[in-house]
Amino acid sequence: MTADIVGAMSLDALLGTPAAFQECVHKARPHNGQQAVAARLRAMLHNDKHPSRIYESHIHCTRVQDNYSLRCIPQVHGIAHDTIAWVENILTTEMNSATDNPMVFADVWLRYPINTDYADAFFNICWQFPW
Repeated sequence: MTADIVGAMSLDALLGTPAAFQECVHKARPHNGQQAVAARLRAMLHNDKHPSRIYESHIHCTRVQDNYSLRCIPQVHGIAHDTIAWVENILTTEMNSATDNPMVFADVWLRYPINTDYADAFFNICWQFPW
């Protein structure tokens, strides 16, 4: 979230337009992280408690667009948030999973010779991020 705050401050300092962060824009390409970042930017740049004169001045702005780096803050930060959530989900699931082979369930007296020790989910993360 620090990057989102810095992005909002940069846009504000450069007197940028928040038009690129409107909800309808991000519903057209609905990635979760992107939508969350755009919503945070809207809230930081203008809200009922802290209205922004810069935001208000851009309501009827004829300015076509700001720099690409400012307009794409939700897309760039959003995919980073989505990736972190994806990795966290896989690691949490793997750390809290059984990997025995065979699996024995004493409460129902069953034994399953299955392959739960296959670590593809974890290796997929390593493949995506070759540190």
